[in-house]
Amino acid sequence: MNYGAIGLSDEDFFYGFEPLNVINKSIDIVAADIYSKETGKPLYKDHVIQDYQGIKVGITGVTGFSLEKPYLHPEVKDAIDIKAADIYSKETGKLL
Repeated sequence: MNYGAIGLSDEDFFYGFEPLNVINKSIDIVAADIYSKETGKPLYKDHVIQDYQGIKVGITGVTGFSLEKPYLHPEVKDAIDIKAADIYSKETGKLL
């Protein structure tokens, strides 16, 4: 199966950035809410548009996790800022 892009979850950050850098060379990672603390810029694309047999499809990703998780790689905790994750989590909680 061919994938147009992949989104991320907190488990994808267990081992730091190196595995993600390798993956991102072969497929687009989309994460609209992950930003660099150092630069304030997004670390990954917020969306991609793929063409499937003449039909354009937009793909986006939102992680929605918290940096408070104790098992995140220290490199990740110190380098990223999750913007809007709290909003999504609160909204999801309201829907339950």
